[in-house]
Amino acid sequence: RSMGLINVQLIMEKMGGGGHQTMAATQLRGVEMEKAKALLFETIDDYYSTH
Repeated sequence: RSMGLINVQLIMEKMGGGGHQTMAATQLRGVEMEKAKALLFETIDDYYSTH
């Protein structure tokens, strides 16, 4: 969830999910929690490097 400064839809779309600018989600089936967190942080870093 975002307070409006970050478009979480774009982040979740890169992870196979979707939603709206301030609310979005994805499902990572069969992915260990540590791997999921690493993927999320990497995707957020990519978002910040392009926006």
